[in-house]
Amino acid sequence: APANLIVFDSEDNPSESSIFEYDTLILVTEHTVQGVKDRGSNMEQANTYQIPEGEEDFVLTKAKVDEFTNAALGHTFIKNKLYIPVLLLIIAPFFFLGLLAVRIVMLAFFTFFTWLLAKVFIRGRSYSYGTLFLVSLHSITMILLISYVANLLGIHFFRGFVYFFAFLLWTMYIVSFLDAPHPHATHHVTHHAKTAKKTTKKKKSS
Repeated sequence: APANLIVFDSEDNPSESSIFEYDTLILVTEHTVQGVKDRGSNMEQANTYQIPEGEEDFVLTKAKVDEFTNAALGHTFIKNKLYIPVLLLIIAPFFFLGLLAVRIVMLAFFTFFTWLLAKVFIRGRSYSYGTLFLVSLHSITMILLISYVANLLGIHFFRGFVYFFAFLLWTMYIVSFLDAPHPHATHHVTHHAKTAKKTTKKKKSS
């Protein structure tokens, strides 16, 4: 077996035996590629292929760059700015999804404080975090509407802490009208149910 798989050489006009002198399966020179056809104990043959040459070498010049740029800018798609709606159609879904994700995270953060306030100020009733999150989805609508109208009127203080405080007040106002089971009500219902089951079993056994 030959010692090399492929050899590159700068020789201009290699002979047919050059590939065997390099002890390789493939010999690549500036103008030819040689490959072993048969290598046996009695004969050594190789195929030689000429590398096609172009009419002229390609050289990137400023003139060619300017020509390509002018052709691209002169195209109807670029000239009439038709690419703008295409870009908007591509970017818009990702923008709104990102904005929605930010709003949901912010609302979840606001709901946490609503849940804490409900624990402290609304005694005798217990609200789950999920219930308060659904309430917050409704209450934030009013706050967003007020914020939008305030911006239209040139009132720019309705943001930051004021925005957050208004949300808490409005949400807690809504929550105060919600009916929620007493924290001990479920315990009493479960206790009575278990007692009723025991009584039924005793009657069946007797």
